[in-house]
Amino acid sequence: MIFKDRNFVTFWVGSFVSGLGDAMFLLALSWMVVRATGSSATLGLLMATMSLPQILFSLMGGVLIDRLDPKHFMMASDAVRLAAMLFLVAVSSSQGMPPIWSLFVVALVFGTMDAGFWPAAAKLKQYLVVPDQYVQSNGSLMVASQTTQIIGPALAGMLAASGHFDVFIALNAATYGVSIACLTFVTAKEKADAPVPAHTASVLSGMTQGIRYVLQTPLLVVTSLAAFVVNACLATVMVAIPLLAHQLHVGSQGFGFMMAALGVGGALGAVVFAVIRLRRPTPRMTLFATGLEGVLFIMLGLAQHLALVVLVLGSVGLVEVAVNTIAPSVNQRIIPARVFGRVISVTIVLMSGSEPMAKAASGWIIAQIGVSPVLWWAGALEIAISTVAFFVPVVRTYSTADQQ
Repeated sequence: MIFKDRNFVTFWVGSFVSGLGDAMFLLALSWMVVRATGSSATLGLLMATMSLPQILFSLMGGVLIDRLDPKHFMMASDAVRLAAMLFLVAVSSSQGMPPIWSLFVVALVFGTMDAGFWPAAAKLKQYLVVPDQYVQSNGSLMVASQTTQIIGPALAGMLAASGHFDVFIALNAATYGVSIACLTFVTAKEKADAPVPAHTASVLSGMTQGIRYVLQTPLLVVTSLAAFVVNACLATVMVAIPLLAHQLHVGSQGFGFMMAALGVGGALGAVVFAVIRLRRPTPRMTLFATGLEGVLFIMLGLAQHLALVVLVLGSVGLVEVAVNTIAPSVNQRIIPARVFGRVISVTIVLMSGSEPMAKAASGWIIAQIGVSPVLWWAGALEIAISTVAFFVPVVRTYSTADQQ
């Protein structure tokens, strides 16, 4: 049982607390922009500001992860995020509302930290458990993540309704302190194919090695390019959700319930993956889930009542957990530990490179044609790309028998 491993439990607790703060802050960030400006274009630009540096700096971050202790990298990232939260508290008005410009500054800082934080977290997870426990460990961590998606948005929605933005900004700062404390007590054994010494290659050479490895692995190319489109669709939907809440006149509390529904559905799915031991995850499982997600996006665009929106978003949350549990488990099996940081950073660029463009463009497109049509098109596109990738030979013939 994975929860008998004290090391993993410590990592799990830190992830839970940090995720709770993130869930609160991201909802607040979106709602503060909507309340202050009412502009979908501004909201899309803010989200793009957070995504863009992650794409620009991911390759460099991956090289650093293979040279440095991923745990220390994560701790440094959390320390910078904590400082960013304190900055927002310092510049907030007497009503606790930060100026819009400060939100863009923090979004830029968060995106920059994400460029290294998520590759570091992925690599550290690879060292925490044995390959047969990858799905179970990812599922257990998704339980933490999805539970925070229930509690965080609901709490943030109530605080936003009362105007106490400074309260949950301060709470978010505290969560990063807890995460740093937990990471301090996490230890991980290096695998046999441990990273090469830092002096053996330049940063540029390390980035080139990661790119070359991906290009020579057709499965990574296909799944990453499919994820490029899928993540663009998901990014568009995430921009549309607060605007859908505004369109339905449900207020910040209704928006909180909508986001919490994502967490409830995700928590149910995460519990399933935490309990079962899916030893042989495959890319086809991921693509089936993304195709189903596209169907749900179309249904979301058709929904006209809060109750139905909540139900559909709960289903989206469940499907997202399947995607975010199975896909990383496949990557952990096929990417050697010695190059994991470099390779996973390249796949992150490929998979997430569409997000800044999608977020920036979706805000403008929503302003032109409305929320519902955008949701319909996002769903249809996700169904199409998932279907095509599902039948690509390298995906169809994938077998875990020879993967480590």
